[in-house]
Parts: sequence; C-alpha cells; structure tokens
Amino acid sequence: MGMQAVVMLEPRRQLRQDRLCIGKIAKGHIVSFKGFHKAISHAAGLRTYNTGMRHGTEALGICWNLIEWHTQDGKRCLRIWVDGKTGGRWLIAKRRAIEPLQRLHQRQPKLAHLSFDGLLQSGCRELLFKTTSGYQPHRIDGTFRRLLRDAGLLKDSAGQTRTLYSLRHTYATLELLTNTIDIHTLSKQLGNSAAMIERHYSKLTATMAAERFA
Repeated sequence: MGMQAVVMLEPRRQLRQDRLCIGKIAKGHIVSFKGFHKAISHAAGLRTYNTGMRHGTEALGICWNLIEWHTQDGKRCLRIWVDGKTGGRWLIAKRRAIEPLQRLHQRQPKLAHLSFDGLLQSGCRELLFKTTSGYQPHRIDGTFRRLLRDAGLLKDSAGQTRTLYSLRHTYATLELLTNTIDIHTLSKQLGNSAAMIERHYSKLTATMAAERFA
C-alpha cells in the first residue's frame, strides 16, 4: 500500500486537525492560491479526501465518461471508475465531492456548452485534470505541497509533512471511526486487500473496540 506511518496515539485529535486543514482548503483559505495548476491540485486534494482514490495513477487518468450518477435504494450518488495500481473498480464519491467536480467542469471552456448533468451523460472522453489550454500536468503532488506550505498547513500536529497521499489516510481513518464501515468494504473502495487494511489500521480498530467496550 506504500502508506506513511500513521500516528494513532490520539486519533481523534489528529482527525480534528486534519479536518480543519481540509476545511481551510475547501473554503479557499489559501494565501497564494493562484494559477490553474494550484486549482487542479486543490480539486485533486478534495477528490482524494472524498473518495480515497490514489492521486496519481488513478486520479490523473479519469475522463468525464468514467463518472456517472448511480441510484440505489432511492438514493442518488456519484460513482467513478478508476483504473490504476490494482486494476479497475468503481468508487462511490461522497456528496461533498460534487462541488469540486463542478468547478473542474467550469474551468474547461471546451465543455462550457454542457450542463454538469449533460456532461456526465455525454460520454465525453476529456480528462478531468486539465488546464484551460488542454494541458494536463504529469504530477500534481509538488504543487499541492506548495499549496499547503503557503497556507501554513504543511505539517500536522506530529510534525509530519502532509501530502496528497495523506488525504487517502484521512479518508480511510474517518470511514473507520465515524461511519462504522467494515474493513472488507473499505478495502474494496481503496483498492487494497482487507488484510493490508487490517495491518495498517489495526491500532485504530483496537481503539474503536476499546471505546465501545468502555
């Protein structure tokens, strides 16, 4: 899985700080948030935080035709087909992921004649993460790091550097702590084995059990 070490001594305190960091990014509280590359990194960060997808191999290859509305039990949500390190799979996006997608749509003049729903139904094969000129950066992690640095959010409370991949950790931790999602289902969403999720988050699941039994 290639994950950085996760500090689990005070998971809820760390999550509160990570949520504050994400909140500042989402609301645009960025000192030098200028340029389309930073706008792309901003959207990609929110995308990783709201789906758990890998920011490189999976996110950068997404085209608009790989996103669709999905209805189950009367509830409508967005699902995204990704294909990367561990093969292809559908991801279910949280409702708050819709706005970053709409912003990406608005920043592509070539697609301006389509409504957001019309775009998703059009079968458009344009990439999501592109500049207005049609260029797609090969990497966006460096830009995202500068984005956090300029906002004073680069380091977490443990002194570790936040990265785009850190948002994948945050997604997984929040799902386990707040949504009581089981490890098997989470592994399907993240594209990893349940055994690997268990290995990396065993301390977290132990904490959850302790709080239930206390």
